[in-house]
Amino acid sequence: MKILLGKDRLANPNTWPDPLDNFLLRQTQINTSDGEVIDPTSLGNGWYAQCWSLQKNSAAMWHLYGTYKDLSGQGGLATINPQNYAQCSIQVSSTPRKILDHFYGVLENSKANLFCGYVRYIEEYEFENLLSRYKFADFLFPGNQRLFAEFMCLKRMAFSHEQEVRFIYQDINIDFSQPWSMYREYDLNPNVLFNGVVLDPRLKNWESEKIKNLLLTSGIMLNIQQSDLYERKLFQMPF
Repeated sequence: MKILLGKDRLANPNTWPDPLDNFLLRQTQINTSDGEVIDPTSLGNGWYAQCWSLQKNSAAMWHLYGTYKDLSGQGGLATINPQNYAQCSIQVSSTPRKILDHFYGVLENSKANLFCGYVRYIEEYEFENLLSRYKFADFLFPGNQRLFAEFMCLKRMAFSHEQEVRFIYQDINIDFSQPWSMYREYDLNPNVLFNGVVLDPRLKNWESEKIKNLLLTSGIMLNIQQSDLYERKLFQMPF
């Protein structure tokens, strides 16, 4: 909901729940010619990302991002616990150009250090195959941030239903000797950045209307609809 009230953030890849997401810096050890073992995890501290999906009406995505439950028929709980609809999913849509232009305005040095790419879903055995093609020194040459970003756009096939597009940013000013933040927060204008809003298909009509009115009164001027994923449809069949 914060995103529709003008607040959003990018997250450091170390916050991603899948341990093999950004496997290069989270699940890889670097073996030097001197027999030293290097843990590259801290190199990920300066990276931040935001994930979008190409899926418009996926049951998996609606359930993944919201814990809404239909409480009707349970002793009136839906009436005495109206905050239940606050656990629903809300989908916003935009375009890569709008998102990139916005990030260029709020992130320092982003024209050189911001990357956008489709996530490529691969089988787990392919991770080691990919690592065998490179040495870690290949990633450390000046200007090779894109190679890090490309590896951050690799994910296991088990997550292919997400159909992700990622915006990945490197903060080159980070001081590795100081505490660092897992998130980069920023302000936005939802009426400029987004094209529309779609509400959770699990919501009852009164809940959907309540959320819609809340968004309208908070200044949202976008088209607001509810997903029709679970609407009953009548089909015709001749006798």
